[in-house]
Amino acid sequence: MVGKKLILFCSLLLASSVWATDIINGIDLDQLGQELVAHGLHGWIHGAANDLSEYVFTYRDSNDFFKAVQLSMVAANPQVSAKLTSLGRNDEVTVYGQFIADNPSRQKHILLSDLTVVKKFDPGISSTPFVRQTQLPRDLMGMTELVGRVHAVAADG
Repeated sequence: MVGKKLILFCSLLLASSVWATDIINGIDLDQLGQELVAHGLHGWIHGAANDLSEYVFTYRDSNDFFKAVQLSMVAANPQVSAKLTSLGRNDEVTVYGQFIADNPSRQKHILLSDLTVVKKFDPGISSTPFVRQTQLPRDLMGMTELVGRVHAVAADG
């Protein structure tokens, strides 16, 4: 008997970029860190996983949409933590803080001292929320093969 095959497209909320230098996609991270401390950074929320306390910020070069970098965010205090839980994907924000210098991850992390929501994302249409039909692990029982696509790697990889 041929086993069942499940095709899974997996999209986690954390960026998986690995930094080999301090310039990523044309963005100088040292300069970005100085701007973060001095004035804050304007950008958007790439992902907000409240149940995991994991948040990713997208900074884009104001002159070139395609020059962008994803940065993980960690709250420096309970007030900022509460603000993070109110965020959703594509919310426009200004973040304040500094890069975590001794972070063992090669993914840059911002220690947030504050953040301001500039504008909550408005998709421009009204629709009912998507409800997943899959029930794990039940729907994986009896499967012998998995084809997946990973968008990002969380925590321990």
